[in-house]
Amino acid sequence: SITGTWFLIEALLSDNQISISSAPVIPVVARESVPLSADGLAPPQLNLDRAIEIAQQRIPGLEASFVSLPGNAYSHLEIGGRGWYPLMFQTATINPYNGDVAASRLLSDRTTLEFVTESMRPLHTGDFGGIWIKLIWFFFGLVLSMMVLSGLLIWTKRTALATANALKRSQKSSRETRIAQALQPSVHRESSEGSL
Repeated sequence: SITGTWFLIEALLSDNQISISSAPVIPVVARESVPLSADGLAPPQLNLDRAIEIAQQRIPGLEASFVSLPGNAYSHLEIGGRGWYPLMFQTATINPYNGDVAASRLLSDRTTLEFVTESMRPLHTGDFGGIWIKLIWFFFGLVLSMMVLSGLLIWTKRTALATANALKRSQKSSRETRIAQALQPSVHRESSEGSL
């Protein structure tokens, strides 16, 4: 529930354009730095293996787990992965043409608030410790779902039973009222005839 509450707070902050991130805005690759090609094809870019090596040199202990390719000729290549702390990613932003590291985002670059905030999603989803942690999270998620379904079943049965009892009471009272109304005129008639 702590992570769910934090996600609500984070959504409210995001909706109001309030950021708690201290990550720098990375400038685009300068127009002059983009190599031109005579035939109009995409310019040659850095080999991905070499880009991962550059990122690992910049961030010791980095286990690269994702590569974000440039979206256009002026975008950077981003290599990221986990380091010593399994709940957060470290990233290196690399110029795809010459291999210069434009920026890196290390664990030590984050504030305490960012450290806690970025740790929430892996804790919420169990995406930090391999298959065994995911199986534990799956099991408890399944138990929680079964509790919701059993609660719904109990509520449905209780509501159906209460509705049936209320319907029986209303039918019984209406039947007694009809019998009383049917008997009442005959009693009234007998008494009026007896007085003559």
